[in-house]
Amino acid sequence: MFDYKLLRTLSVVVEQGNFDAAANKLNVTQSAVSQRLRQLEDQAGQLLIVRSNPVQATRYGKKLIEHYLKVNLLESNLFDPTELENTRIPIAVNADSLATWFIPAIKDLVDSHNIYFDIAVSDQDITHQAFQQGEVIGCVSSRAKPFQGCNVFKLGEMKCVAVASKSFIAKHLRGTITREKIKKLPVLVFNREDTLIAIYLEKFYDLKMTDIQYHTIPSTDAFISAAKHGIALSVLPHAQIVDELKSGSVINIHKKQFISVPLYWHSWALETNMGKIINKAIMDGAKKYLH
Repeated sequence: MFDYKLLRTLSVVVEQGNFDAAANKLNVTQSAVSQRLRQLEDQAGQLLIVRSNPVQATRYGKKLIEHYLKVNLLESNLFDPTELENTRIPIAVNADSLATWFIPAIKDLVDSHNIYFDIAVSDQDITHQAFQQGEVIGCVSSRAKPFQGCNVFKLGEMKCVAVASKSFIAKHLRGTITREKIKKLPVLVFNREDTLIAIYLEKFYDLKMTDIQYHTIPSTDAFISAAKHGIALSVLPHAQIVDELKSGSVINIHKKQFISVPLYWHSWALETNMGKIINKAIMDGAKKYLH
């Protein structure tokens, strides 16, 4: 039987990334944090963290953190959800959802409950990895298949279109848009995990990322700005650029061509009041924005 004070210390150290920040959050000394971790590692009989910068949990450390988070959710059933104190909810969300529908979806939830979201951001094709490893209690993902002991709910589909500025189109895409024209263009990629442009190019032009040159811009605002300023061709969620399309600062290069990325919400199959509230808020919010 593990001491949950020690498990919380482990969770906070990994969450904060170092001992000093964890000590501040726990209102104890750094020495006390170190002692608690050593005590927990003695009980477990193995190392639970890699003492790097930032601190990383070992495989078994991740399992203990997952266990601690599940216990926290189960204990929330003992209380009125509106009376819970400083509940931390770690989840993984893709950047496009975070930039469009996710924040409005959780607004009422954080207004009415004393909870705090710890959001990890990555591509929709890999957010489930953090969920699978027990680092988060839920994730927005393109993966449809549920994990063992977990629930999965379809949120809807994210419609994505290829856009560029008027000046970029005038320079590179006059007349019929062909495979050869597209092949010569610079394109925008959010990061090396981003698959939207790759899916679009392969579907409509039989091109792979190795066939083209691209800029990597890992910032949502800068990504859109680069498209507006004619830096390159980009593929973006339609909901993210409604105003830009209306104003004409970016143009959809082919209105009949778009890709739909299905999104799913994965969560632990724990029948808790807080879990149900979070699930409902995210699913209701997604319905307003996704197809």
